[in-house]
Amino acid sequence: MNRITIITAALLAATITPALSRSLQDDPPDQRLIMAYMAYAHVAWCHEARAGYAYQAISPVELDRAKAVVKAVAAQSTKADPSIDTNRAWELSVEAASKNMEPRKVDKPGFREVCQDVLRQLYELSPTPVYRVEKP
Repeated sequence: MNRITIITAALLAATITPALSRSLQDDPPDQRLIMAYMAYAHVAWCHEARAGYAYQAISPVELDRAKAVVKAVAAQSTKADPSIDTNRAWELSVEAASKNMEPRKVDKPGFREVCQDVLRQLYELSPTPVYRVEKP
């Protein structure tokens, strides 16, 4: 069993929000990548679940920012540890995150707040600025 499988197995029972609530800046690169992938999968699900509705939990702009963050974390992680299998990390992360993606949760009170909280925590993992402000 490789390190990514062991880490993901340990995280499967955890919900995303508590798992991300602590700082991961000093954690091993594979663990940071798995957490970023798990959070992104949850954010993407939140976006997809309300796509086409006036009320959206995650806007298209927020989803684009989340993609940029996950790409930055993946680049940083694979640079630090080239042996990381990003495809396997993604598969295991989606499997873990899917435990929180139940259709019945979409219309529950607090759905948007949970989605936004996971998004903010994903932003905290970013090795690069999430918001880019350029000189006019």
